[in-house]
Amino acid sequence: MKLCEYQAALSQIGFGKKVQTSLYLYRDEELKFAEPMRSRLARVVEDLQVPAEFNVIKLRTDELKISLMSYPEFF
Repeated sequence: MKLCEYQAALSQIGFGKKVQTSLYLYRDEELKFAEPMRSRLARVVEDLQVPAEFNVIKLRTDELKISLMSYPEFF
């Protein structure tokens, strides 16, 4: 995936919290992304065997970078 494709996919996400150059999303079973973001994120989670306790997704908007963070008391 090229940066321009990644940024186009990010622009299609109509929810989350934008902070400077990042978009934060709560990760749960109901969260659905359009392609190619859906398959990219699924691949990261599968390849790295990321457990469900990592419930916040941070997507950089200025570079192709995805972080998964754990906030056990998010709510």
